[in-house]
Amino acid sequence: MTTPNPLKVSELEFSKIKENLKTYLRGQSQFSDYDFDGSSLSIILDLLAYATHYNVSYSNLAFGETFLDSAIQRSSVVSRAKELGYTPKSMSASRAVLNISFTLISQSPPAEFVLPKGTRFQGTAINGVNYNFVTTTDYIVENDGNGVFSEQIEVYQGKYTEYQYAVNLNDASQRIIIPAKNVDKKFLTVSFKENANITEWSLVYNINDLSLSSINSTTNLYMLQETYDGFYELIFGDDIIGKAIDGGNVIRLQYLITDGALSNGVKIFSLNGNISGVATMSISREETSAGGAERETIESIKYMAPFFYQAQGRAVTESDYKALVGNNYGDIDDISVWGGEKNDPPFYGKVFIAVKPRATTYLSAAIKQNIQNDILSKYNIVGIRPEVVNPDYIHVNIDSTIIYNSRLYSGENLDSLVRDAIEIFFDTEANKFGKTVYYSGLVSAISATSGLILSNITNYSLEKSLEIFTGISGQYKYAFNNSLHPGAMKSNQITIGGIDYFLNDIKTAGTVTGTIGIYRLNDSNQIVYLSQNIGTINYNTGEIVINNLKIDSTDNLDNYLTITVSPGTFIDLDNPDKIMVDNNIYSNGRNQIVTLNSITLNLIPDTAE
Repeated sequence: MTTPNPLKVSELEFSKIKENLKTYLRGQSQFSDYDFDGSSLSIILDLLAYATHYNVSYSNLAFGETFLDSAIQRSSVVSRAKELGYTPKSMSASRAVLNISFTLISQSPPAEFVLPKGTRFQGTAINGVNYNFVTTTDYIVENDGNGVFSEQIEVYQGKYTEYQYAVNLNDASQRIIIPAKNVDKKFLTVSFKENANITEWSLVYNINDLSLSSINSTTNLYMLQETYDGFYELIFGDDIIGKAIDGGNVIRLQYLITDGALSNGVKIFSLNGNISGVATMSISREETSAGGAERETIESIKYMAPFFYQAQGRAVTESDYKALVGNNYGDIDDISVWGGEKNDPPFYGKVFIAVKPRATTYLSAAIKQNIQNDILSKYNIVGIRPEVVNPDYIHVNIDSTIIYNSRLYSGENLDSLVRDAIEIFFDTEANKFGKTVYYSGLVSAISATSGLILSNITNYSLEKSLEIFTGISGQYKYAFNNSLHPGAMKSNQITIGGIDYFLNDIKTAGTVTGTIGIYRLNDSNQIVYLSQNIGTINYNTGEIVINNLKIDSTDNLDNYLTITVSPGTFIDLDNPDKIMVDNNIYSNGRNQIVTLNSITLNLIPDTAE
């Protein structure tokens, strides 16, 4: 008697599972001469193999959802992040700053007037869409003595909403949930009262706003967590850590429903409705609305949760600062943190935080101050001073000549395809702190756009702009952080004493440096220098310093002095007259970001037979 072949359980592919089933059945005496491929039993084997393959696939997917790195479903990622003490960021309301001035109906106005929390304003975006903005705190506005009340206020986009729960301990399924997903949890206010018959509410505090030493069994506190379906649930104390909520208590949730990033960029504001006691109001915009953001993505949760766990509620390492700022401020595309010892020049005792917002180029001064004071001061160790700084953008101008196969060309829009490919390349390989743009990668991305492209000759220039000190002498420093080609620096047009001038560089023989000249073009289009030494340029480090330059105006509306340079060469220190090639674009590893500015394309058909 032969021993039947054991059924293998190591295979995962459908065909191999079915083959294992056949091998097993052939080892049985009842099926030793059976034709499994040409009989109805083949269908049964298909079903068995399918069921086995389906279960294997399901088990593999289910097992992957148990780990933060491999999870795909948001509910699984949120659940894994919860184990690390991380609560995903909610939507963030866009913020604007307004200057208001108003008078009262009363003929004898008081010395001060309270502009209440929840005062509504209407903001109109460029596309004509209206958004509701509200104040999130009371403002005490003083009378200027002439019956006029003036104040600078902050308004946030959204609408205040209230929801109440009557606690029923006999209902095991009751959960205290904010019944909206588009909320900004920063403006959530929670209060409770012992029963519905009393009027006085007691405030309940977010556990993150309390120090551990102040928490005991009588502290009114709550914790937030995201549910499997994307809402926020409130968890209260248990009479050990915080006071428990008793049956019959009434919970009141007041929260801000917002449109997030859609309301960024609003510049026109007006009063929405009436304010009791106010006769007339004039409104001007101090800061355009910014800071609105969507709720945190799955990718961001996976990235931030481990850093947040490592921080453990304190800011010591660079990753701690990155995690704490990222968890508390929603409109963030990227963060870079470095210690003062890594700064140029070094600044010991400081830590620098550069934030790239999603919706704007820079954070406003008020938001930077808010991050420093309200966020970092809670976690920062004594003796270390945090400072939030702006990103330093290096703008890249692409100039590419593309040779394409005209014999195979059938009307494709190559110009649009190549532009899209370049933009995608920079979105992937640049636009973040610390990224390097590799020339070979850019050239390859252009060539791979279409099979019609035979070759491309791609050059680029780098550009940076600084606002001028109108009418007074000032110093301008440009840190390109890349090796520069001598003699290729140029500027936009500037006006001094009614005459138009430009800047250029003049290499000093036998060195890696040059001087900055200021010149104009005469009637014969020849260069006439006003000065050949108003600054210096280091071709290897990319640092340009312009000293004591008094500019009346420039040729752009924003009055910026724009310097354009050509990277791609490197001067040998041992032989300064020898120039080597380096076509990559580097950032300084701190606050610099390489970003795309413009694209110029020249498409040339191949005329070869």
